Amino acid sequence: MDVTDRFLAGLDGIDPAGDDPLHAVAVVTVGAARPGREAARAELELWMLAARDERLRGEIDRWDAGLRATAARLSDRPTVVDALTAALTGYHWQAATSDRFDVERLEAVLRHIVR
Repeated sequence: MDVTDRFLAGLDGIDPAGDDPLHAVAVVTVGAARPGREAARAELELWMLAARDERLRGEIDRWDAGLRATAARLSDRPTVVDALTAALTGYHWQAATSDRFDVERLEAVLRHIVR
C-alpha cells in the first residue's frame, strides 16, 4: 500500500456524522504526511511527474477524486468542496516537508473554509 492508498483509506474511514470530522480529517492528513516523510516526498515527486506526463495522470486523478469525495462528505456546497480539496492537498505536502504545519493549524483552516 502506498502513501496515497494509506491517506485515502484513512480519510474514507472518517464518519462525517461523528464527533468532530474536521478534527479527524486534520489528524489523518498530518498523520499521513509525517511518519513516512521520505515516502510522502517520493509520492510528491511522482505527483509532480504526473502533472507533466499524461501517462501518469491517473495518480493525480486518484488523489483528487479521493480528496474531493472526503470534502463532499463534509459539505454539499461546491465552492467549499473545491476549497477543502485544495487545502488538503496543499497542507498534506506542507506537512510532509515542514514541522510548522500541525493538526491544530489545519483544523483551523478547515473550520474557516466550512463556516
